[in-house]
Amino acid sequence: MLRFKVPSGIGDVSWLYSKLVNLGRPFNLEICGDEPRRTLPFTDLLPMVDQAEYGDWTYWKTFREEMKGLPPDTNLFDLDEGEYYLSLNQWLEMGCKLEGAFREMDTDYHYDMNTDEHSEKPEIWLDSNDFQEPFIGVYTSKYDSYKADWRFWKHQGWVEFLNKIYERLDGCTFVFIGAKFDMDLGQLVSCLMNKTAPTICLIGQTHIGEAIEVIKRCSYLFAYASGIGIMSDVVMTPAIHFLPTPRHDTLVDTYADPKSIEIGHHINQLFCSVDEAVKVFEEKGLEYV
Repeated sequence: MLRFKVPSGIGDVSWLYSKLVNLGRPFNLEICGDEPRRTLPFTDLLPMVDQAEYGDWTYWKTFREEMKGLPPDTNLFDLDEGEYYLSLNQWLEMGCKLEGAFREMDTDYHYDMNTDEHSEKPEIWLDSNDFQEPFIGVYTSKYDSYKADWRFWKHQGWVEFLNKIYERLDGCTFVFIGAKFDMDLGQLVSCLMNKTAPTICLIGQTHIGEAIEVIKRCSYLFAYASGIGIMSDVVMTPAIHFLPTPRHDTLVDTYADPKSIEIGHHINQLFCSVDEAVKVFEEKGLEYV
């Protein structure tokens, strides 16, 4: 059976899976040992992944220093059974489109996932109280705390932005999602927003499958272009993804469905002021709520 050694990260694996799902045969994954380790539960949702496990190698050493990955012009259909390093991160960071890699293989931007068994709790969370619709998802991530080049708004900026969105929509319910290590910023923003708008804080309380089901139920998502946020394009929930500049500005419009980008259903927005973000939402995103 084919075994692919891949970067850690939900988004990293998702980009690869949108290609590999069309192999026509199951395959195994070995995920690099980078921290935080949050990817394995996500692979359980992917029907074509037979087995997955963490490895003890690191992404930076393997792909950045040793350059072991298969080149993006590889015909994956021609691979013999065996083990291969595979990553699309550098390809996308160069500004190349996802569909341009491994061209012989179609790109399934909206692939199926086994999330039905994780739908019960999201239904309870969103339906058990008389929450005001629409549901607006928010994923602030933890990047604000530990990755300098990803630092965006502090809690004051997020609160100002969401209050303006709340006013523009004449009401809504904000649903905060994320993993346990995303709690510092997101939970603070959720608590502050609860003073002015209905909120549901699910940060650190969900399996990734439940988080994806929540995103499905949301009318819109504001998120970092990372991990859970990237799932919005897979499940076709309209979204604005925030990206840092200058290091990641080349990622804009590289990984999402081109049709979604063309019609404004998916928006990649470089880090900007609150007022600029509100304007982008009003001009391109509001029609989808």
